[in-house]
Amino acid sequence: MKKIPLVLALFLAAVSASAQEKAHPFYIGIGTGLDFPASGWNPDYYVGGGAHFFGGVKLDPACAAQLDIQDWAYLGGGQAQYHFRFLAEAKVTLPGDAWQPYFIAGPGLSLRTFYFGGQSASNLDLLAGVGAQVGLGGDSHLFVQAALNALVDASPAVLDLPLTAGLWVGL
Repeated sequence: MKKIPLVLALFLAAVSASAQEKAHPFYIGIGTGLDFPASGWNPDYYVGGGAHFFGGVKLDPACAAQLDIQDWAYLGGGQAQYHFRFLAEAKVTLPGDAWQPYFIAGPGLSLRTFYFGGQSASNLDLLAGVGAQVGLGGDSHLFVQAALNALVDASPAVLDLPLTAGLWVGL
């Protein structure tokens, strides 16, 4: 009878150790930053501000797939534009002790609304970028990221450079 509590305690310790070794593959994050219009933009827009929300799944320690939802606003010259993006991205993280560099790339859909003109547009969106992340302990990370974003089917093609920083955490 005295062996049952001992066996139960050993079983719970083994299950607990196993659960700590296996991190959940899903994560979510939020970032904010500035977006610099590069070409094909109204020259009154010098910089945009906004945020992005993302969630993903780690396929292995170096590779992940994520869905990124970005919203940006641009003001200038008595005009305004709201830019909403949905992106499916692949993320490849290089090994590192403190800061880990990574690469992201993927296609998506861009929805733009031009205020004070009453127009809107939807375009194919392609993004490629680099970033770096640092672990905060557990499965929490700070990141900084720079990207080149292109609306390839817009006329003329629209290029911008979003720079963001934020936090992502494992679920």
